[in-house]
Amino acid sequence: MADAARLVVSELVTNTVLHSGASEINVRLARSTSRILIAVLDDGTWRDPAADLADLPENGWGLRLVQAGAVDCAVCPTQVGTLAWALLTSGPPDDGY
Repeated sequence: MADAARLVVSELVTNTVLHSGASEINVRLARSTSRILIAVLDDGTWRDPAADLADLPENGWGLRLVQAGAVDCAVCPTQVGTLAWALLTSGPPDDGY
């Protein structure tokens, strides 16, 4: 799960840097025995990365990689920026969340 978490953090932060115009990025992690919740918050303006990179076949895979490795994930505009999050799990669910 550590490798998956590193990949998800990398992809979410990269998308923020490339697409939000944010001046501040916060990465938050919460974990239990079998789950990791990764949240990337920024103060930028959310734009759909796929719209920017639709014609470039080597780009646009980041969120797909996050979706493939996570049991749930989303990118949501907020009042002050954008929140991107992903939930990773290994083994049976626990009561930590």
